[in-house]
Amino acid sequence: MASKEQIEQAWEAYKEKLSNNIGPDKARADNLYREIVWPLLLEKWRLEPEIRGWGDIGDVEVSIHTLGNSPEALILAALALKANKVVVLHSNITKKYLVEIEKDLGVKVEAYQVDKGNPSDIYKAAKQVIENNTGPIAFDITSGTKAMTAGLASVGFFIQAKAREIEVGVYYVDNDKYDSALRRPVPGSEFLVRLPSPYVAFGELEEERALILYRNRAFKDAESVFRRMHSELRDGKYLNLAELAHTYARWAALDFKGATKSLHTLVSYLKSDAAHDEPMKSTLPVLIKQLSGLNQLVELVDKCEGGRRKNPDCLNLLSDPQRVGWLVHTLLKGAFHYERLNSYTLSALHYYRVLELSMQHRLSLRGMNPHVFEPDKLKKIELIKMNTELKNIFGESANMPASGRGLTLLNMASLLIAIEDDSIWALKDDMRKLHGVLDARNESLLIHGLSSASKSNVKSLREFAEKIVERTFPELPVDAVALQP
Repeated sequence: MASKEQIEQAWEAYKEKLSNNIGPDKARADNLYREIVWPLLLEKWRLEPEIRGWGDIGDVEVSIHTLGNSPEALILAALALKANKVVVLHSNITKKYLVEIEKDLGVKVEAYQVDKGNPSDIYKAAKQVIENNTGPIAFDITSGTKAMTAGLASVGFFIQAKAREIEVGVYYVDNDKYDSALRRPVPGSEFLVRLPSPYVAFGELEEERALILYRNRAFKDAESVFRRMHSELRDGKYLNLAELAHTYARWAALDFKGATKSLHTLVSYLKSDAAHDEPMKSTLPVLIKQLSGLNQLVELVDKCEGGRRKNPDCLNLLSDPQRVGWLVHTLLKGAFHYERLNSYTLSALHYYRVLELSMQHRLSLRGMNPHVFEPDKLKKIELIKMNTELKNIFGESANMPASGRGLTLLNMASLLIAIEDDSIWALKDDMRKLHGVLDARNESLLIHGLSSASKSNVKSLREFAEKIVERTFPELPVDAVALQP
């Protein structure tokens, strides 16, 4: 390989020969340069090009180059990029350099003629190349008119920002020394640089996009953006934000164990000495309380799932207002979210479960099994009142639940009214209306029928849920909602 000293010596020899000629002669100067200096420079760039800038090049499937009044920088870039296919975008004037480019590269290039002053030609040509090829693509914007290089750079940075499945790099051949008299870079001072995209240079714009997704409870999408930003910017705060978004994505999906595991990892890190200057460290007290709440949710679900809901431990846990409060408020936030998205059936399911859990909790507080009707534990007057309340709700078709059978939501409501439960008693006059709303819910596609839940029915369910939650869990468990970063 040609050494730096050999290239410097060749450059001095070139300048000396050039100075022996009287008067400027560009053609002779170019010929001398290609005879004395260029072969050494080609040899160096074939074997050991100098590359600087953001990120590694890696394997390149296609390199796309704009071609101006000199092919030399293009050739050096193509040698450094080592793409399987070289594409040259040239004007009608610069087409003449294609033979020279192919000779120096030793490969056949794919050429597209474009209007040197119209970037839209560049867009179309680049789009065609991208559609016809897979794999990483390099854009070299060193040569060509301002319109050509700006057009190709715009395509490259646009793809980086919008089409993440396509791996793209934008490159430029620069130099540390330039001979203004000879109007050439001093050979050996050239290097290929990978340019950071505006996305990287102005990461706060992408950060704001991720935060908007986060605030709209699109936690999974926000997590994806934060993880990509951490990968590209190597800023630890984005990894923490990604972990927080992952926690809330699992929490919103009712995967309490997954959310607990993720939040435990984040809290453990924020407690460590390594996190002393992390911006999120100030939220640690809230995150610790959320982790405690999630641990309670995991225990509640574990003890009460499936056939274990008759387990005495389950009944004890259902009587805990804080523990059940975490679950109720979790479901309530989900219901609000789905209602805002006009996903009325999913919203109705969440509101219904909020109502059901609230009443199960009130029965458990009084030592009653909310899953099985036990009339022998009730006073005669209470049974009479319950039957009366059922008739108020259902009319003459009302039936008392059979002993040992499960309790529906309205069965529980009637029982709680009969025993004059503080939280439900105040709503006794609304129960007939709730019956109508629940009929509509029961006929929805995801329950027993093929109907769609209506906006008005969901609104009514929300009003009932909010009233009962306000009376049953008057204090919101500490931040049982997504923390705003």
